[in-house]
Amino acid sequence: MNPVVDIRSVACFSARLAAGPPMTWGIPLHYDEWVLDFCRYPGLHVKVEAPGVPVEPWARQSHTWHLYAPNTVYHEAAERPDLVVDKRWVLFALEGALPPLSDRRFLSAIDPDGVLEPLIVTMHELRTGGIGEALASRGLLLAMLGHLIAASHGPGDGITTPYIVRRPGRAQKDPTLRERVDTIVSARLRRPPSLAELAQTLHLSESSLSHRFKAETGMGVIERVRFLRVDAARRLLLEPEASVKSVASALGFSSPYHFSRIFTDIAGMPPSEWLRRNGS
Repeated sequence: MNPVVDIRSVACFSARLAAGPPMTWGIPLHYDEWVLDFCRYPGLHVKVEAPGVPVEPWARQSHTWHLYAPNTVYHEAAERPDLVVDKRWVLFALEGALPPLSDRRFLSAIDPDGVLEPLIVTMHELRTGGIGEALASRGLLLAMLGHLIAASHGPGDGITTPYIVRRPGRAQKDPTLRERVDTIVSARLRRPPSLAELAQTLHLSESSLSHRFKAETGMGVIERVRFLRVDAARRLLLEPEASVKSVASALGFSSPYHFSRIFTDIAGMPPSEWLRRNGS
């Protein structure tokens, strides 16, 4: 039997998370349908009650997609509830097998090429249409699930180390060393790994990691770590009511002064000046 999907709900919005102290776990979340959920936010933590998933919570990497099977219980907590989070989700029923997705209770994936988000945005735009729009939406959802299936054949465990979604033609290629470093660091922007920790995670010596990364990218590993944190800072500075102090805190810098120094080294100007030029 070919898989059949029935979309029950689709949402795209930006909002502050529920008010409350940082790292307050919300009520348990669970739905009768499948949930495919996207989050653009640098400080969300998650706990998932499912076989094969770690009992301890972990930091959810920004720009990741989570797929929850029906009635899978999960919990979320935010390091900075006052920051704006971009959320996209679709709730759907699935008839028939769609392995390996339908064999799991939970899956995570990161989409550095931006393949999936335009599909769900289009689904959201079609939600009030007629039969033709409904058919188109189901096709878009199947395309999204197909990308996740392709990603599941690549690196990662699809849990705390997300699968990597690629544009067609790139899905079966091994990720570059830079992409592997970016994936690890992006999951830990508040507490970035040291060179030694990165080398251990990648099963390389520190010298081998440094030499190979320099040869591939022309920059040092720590320079790349700083770039990724500053790149995240630029996005956060564009959020409503963002300030240099709030962004420095959200990304785990020891002080606004330290944040400003790193930002200036990478961006060529202080964050206050960057915000003045680019903010609304």
